[in-house]
This record gives sequence, structure tokens and C-alpha cells, in this order.
Amino acid sequence: MARERVPAADIDVAILTKELEIAFAEQLIKCTKSLQQEVVADREGATATTLEYLLAQVDYKLLHFKQELLDEVHKYLEDKPPMQTIRKQIHAQCVAGDVKEKSPLDPAADVDSIRSASLVSNPSELEVLAQNHLPSSEGDCVHPIHAILEEAPPRVNIAAYILQFTRVHAPEKALYDCHSGETLSYEALVDVVGCLAHNLHTVHGLCCTDIMWLPMVTPSPLRTFLVILAVWTLGGAIVWSTSPPPLATWTCLESTANRSTKSSQSATDCPGGLVLRVLRLDEIIDRDQTPTDVWYSDLVATPSTPWSVHPVKAPHWVVPSKVAMTVQATTTSDDVTTFAYSHRDILVALETSVETFRRRFQHPRTTFLCSLPLAAPEALTFAILPNLFYGTTLYFLPPPHLADLPKALRVARPTVLVTTSLHLSELAKANDAVACVEEIVCIGMSVPSLPRALRALHTLSSKWCPDLKFRRLYASPATAGVCMQAPPTSFPIPPTQLRALGSAVSNDVQVCVRSLATGVVLGPKQVGELCVQHRDLNHATEMFATKAMAYVDMAGQVHGIGSKDGIVNLGAESTTTLELEEVLASHPLVDDAVVVVAANAGSMTAYVKLAPAAATYIDDALRSVSIFAAKQIPPAKQLGGIVRVRDIHRELDGQPSFPVMLQEAKAINSCS
Repeated sequence: MARERVPAADIDVAILTKELEIAFAEQLIKCTKSLQQEVVADREGATATTLEYLLAQVDYKLLHFKQELLDEVHKYLEDKPPMQTIRKQIHAQCVAGDVKEKSPLDPAADVDSIRSASLVSNPSELEVLAQNHLPSSEGDCVHPIHAILEEAPPRVNIAAYILQFTRVHAPEKALYDCHSGETLSYEALVDVVGCLAHNLHTVHGLCCTDIMWLPMVTPSPLRTFLVILAVWTLGGAIVWSTSPPPLATWTCLESTANRSTKSSQSATDCPGGLVLRVLRLDEIIDRDQTPTDVWYSDLVATPSTPWSVHPVKAPHWVVPSKVAMTVQATTTSDDVTTFAYSHRDILVALETSVETFRRRFQHPRTTFLCSLPLAAPEALTFAILPNLFYGTTLYFLPPPHLADLPKALRVARPTVLVTTSLHLSELAKANDAVACVEEIVCIGMSVPSLPRALRALHTLSSKWCPDLKFRRLYASPATAGVCMQAPPTSFPIPPTQLRALGSAVSNDVQVCVRSLATGVVLGPKQVGELCVQHRDLNHATEMFATKAMAYVDMAGQVHGIGSKDGIVNLGAESTTTLELEEVLASHPLVDDAVVVVAANAGSMTAYVKLAPAAATYIDDALRSVSIFAAKQIPPAKQLGGIVRVRDIHRELDGQPSFPVMLQEAKAINSCS
């Protein structure tokens, strides 16, 4: 029987199919190996980070134990008058005893060789270190070893605690200032802070009793943060406020910022009659004009007098209850409220952030870009200090420079962007620059522009980064950091989650909604004032009222619905000013809006901040906004009038400041 011949074309197809199968198998093997290598690298990176963390903890415990021994030696010597005589006797007896014990074995041995064989290479080291670690003149200083016996708190230093971890981080990890382009690696961080602290103390006399005033707006966040670490290393404190506080002795300013104000002059007068010493962060002003000022570039240079002990390794230890940072914030009623944060408060908030967001911080490929104002406590305890703890690359871009956000995203290519609800709309203008971002962390209450910004981000994510996640957090001044978190959500954000702030971030934080009338804790779906309390066994803390209205859903998540004064009763119907503000902010020519209810609750006035595109035709823009509001708002909720303001001042959590806004509106009307 004749064998049937196979056509040549079929043979070619079969050969080609076989070659494609072989090529596909090879590519599959390569991809599998690549994925396996990435998994192994991630596992090794996580293991290395954990080991480095344990080593750093051991080093810190040893340093603390050494400090305890030095304190006990110092106290023993101080309790034996006369001091100098006893020290000389002890020294002579030790030397004589060493020589007597060593000489029978080796008559040629000298005293220096005997000393070198001891645990302490220099016999005077204990005395020198004891002098450097003397407790401050405060009466509440407690020795750490007594704390174990008497249950008293030990002494700490937040700067020394966080800087100890930076020495084990990878050399390529660093801090970046996106605006100035300045870079500082984690390897050099300890030396730079040490130079700042040493020169501030030895040359200019800054010590543990000094208070440094910092303006609320900081154009140079990286240098300002380094100055803060140096002040904390010396045991000092910092104050954030719009004007110099009475007890301040130093200030840290930009030469180009607020030149016309008193705070920018060389001799800054305080209300108490004191004169502030000025630390300049840049080199723009001629030095001859300000001969008494201190310049940052001089402080970070090589110390004029060498140190015997590194300032960071021998900081000024303080009790945990000593205040490290104070924020003087203006509330919605224009009342100045002071929030003081001790070293303990900052450490607790830092530990909460480190434990809660460990997976995100520990990932080897994670890069952070922080656009939070440095005056916000959560900027330190959530974004900056945890990155120093884990050695994650961090980029600074403060709110004054948010116009450079698209450029910063293209240069830094961060995987996590930390911003506020007020500045989230700037990210919606980044277009394709947002493609590198994997997660957006938004901190703060809901603001009118938030729904429009989320819709714009949904459009961008669907085009450039389909896997983009959005996470809401809330930071209360009462907790020195983040107190509520919501799980990451993919775009589009469900309408029921637009105002969700999440639930308590840990068991140490209590979040509840209280009735304005009775003060009792309300149940689910009941509207009241949001209250936050930090549970601390060491000292009692009161429940802090945030002056924001909220309710808790059945799942335990808190939903913010506006400010305390934003509930409007319209007969049988009620609404919130936030609902009306969101309608106004949805207009393309409106950047921000605030609705104020009159005292008799009979009329409502809207104050709008127009977009820069409407600067040339303000009257037409206001007319367009009025027509838009009349169409979108129901008749029962119509506004009594719309007034333009240049800016709407909002607090760190996003709530508006009504008195400041009303004063500006009056000024605009008087000029026009």
C-alpha cells in the first residue's frame, strides 16, 4: 500500500508550531526564574531588615545600660564629700592596687599597660562621660536604674532613639528635598545632626532650656527637620506657631520668607521683651546685613572644636514627660489652642505607626513622597520618623511647593504618596506622572474638593495605573499622630466610602461619637461630635473633642460629615454645610468653598475661592457659580449669597477657620 505523502505546507506549519512551543517554554522558564529571584530577594530583604532592627535594639539596650551604670557612679561620687579628695583617693588606690597585683608577675610592666588591660581603656572616661550625662536642673529627673526599682520612668531622647537605626540602613537610602534638590544619605545623617548640635551648643550656647520657634510654613523641610533633631539632641524644645511665643529664645527662618515681618529681622522681639536668635537656612541675604545671625551652612561644617563624645551618642537625656514639641493651632472659632507633645507621646505615636504599617514600610522597593506640612505632628510620627526607622527613601515636598508635584513625581517615582485631603486635588493635575504611584495615603477630614479630586484620580488611574489604591487616615492633635485608618480601596471609590475615616488604629486609641446636648456616647447611625482619647497608663488624658460632626456605621467605621457648626435645620428638612460646599466645589472655576450659617439660621452665605483661570473675569465667574448653584441645590437649601475670597484658611485636619475668612472677605469688599 502506497504511503500517503504529507504536503510541504503542513510540514512547515508543524515545524513552526513546535518551535513556538519550545520558545514559549523557554520564556516561561525565564519568567519563573525571574519571579523566584524576586521572591527570594524580598524575603532576604525582609530578613535583613529584621536582623538589623534587632541588632539596633540590642545596641540601644546596651547604651541604656551603660548610661545607668554611669548615673550610679556619678551619684555615688556626688554623695561622698569632699568630691575631689575621694576621687583622688580612689584613683590612687586603684593604680596602686593594679601595680601591686601586676608587679610580681611582670616587674617591667608599667601603669599604662595595666590600664589598657582593664575594661575601660581610659580611667577618666567614666568621669568624663558622667559629666556629659549629668541630669538637668529639673527636679523631676529620675535615674533609669531607680525606675526599675521604684517604677519611675527612665530618661529618653527621641532624636538619639531614632538616629540609632540609621547606621544599619543601605547606603543608597536617603532623604531628598524635591524643591531644592538637596540630598542626605542615612549614613551621613548622624554626623550632620551631630555637627549641628555640637556647634549650636559649644559656639552659640543652645542648651536644654532653650525653645526654638518655627513658623507654620517651612519652605525647607529637610533642613528644618535636621535642626529639630539637633535641638532635641541637646534636650531643647520646638514650638510651631504663627507668631513668636513669649518663652522662645531661638527661631529658624528662611531668608526669603516673611522679609517684611518682624520675625525675619536679625533681632526678633518677643512679647516678653526677649530677643530671638535667628538661624538662617539659606545664603540669600548678605551676611553683613545680619551679623548676629547663625547660618546653617556654618553649623554643618566641620566643628571648630572637636568633640570628645559624639553628641548623638551622648545626648541630653530627659524624662519622657518633658515637652519636645508644641503646636499652637487656631481653631474654627479663631481660638488659639496649644497642643504639647512630650517625648513619650512622640515615641508612642511612632511605635503605633511602625507596628500598624509595618508591611508597607518594610518593603524593599517602597519609596515615600511626603507633602504634609512639617508642623503637623503626623508628618513626623507617621511619614518621617518611621521611614528613618526602617530606612525607606523619603522625599520632601511641602505644601508651598505643591505646584512642582508632577515634576517631583517624575524624578522621585515614589510608590507611596502621603498627602492631605486639602491638597489631593493637586495630584489630579499630575496626568501621566501618577503612573509610578501604587498607593495614595490621604490624611484629614473631608473637604469640599475631595469628591471631584477622587473622580479625577479615577480617570487617571484607569488610564495610567489600574492597580492604584486609596487609603484614608485621620490624625488628631490629641494623639500626636494617626488615630484612625481605613483599609485601602481601589478606584472608583464607592459613594458610601467618600467620607469614611476608618476605625481606631490601635487599642491605645479610643474613638467615639458624643451627643452635643448630653455628652453621652452615641450608637451607630447617630450623628454627634467626634471625640478622640489616647489611653495611657502613665498619665490620665481627657477625651478630646475635634469639633467635627460624624457618625459610626454598623461596621464600626467613622464617617465625617463636616464641622460642628455645619448642621443646618431647615424646618422639616436638615442638611450639612459640607453637602452644599461639595456642590459648589464641583464647579470647574471653584477651588474651595465654605458655607456659613447666619446666627438666626435663616440664611446661608457661601464663600468661594476661585481657580486661577478665573482671575481675569471674576464677575462672570461668580455669576456662573451662582447659576450653577441655583440649578444644583434644591429650593429649600438655596444660598443667600456667594462672596469671593482670595483664600480659605483651613486647619491641619482640614476644617475651615471662619473668623480669618470673614476678615478677608471684608477686606476684599472694602477694596472694591
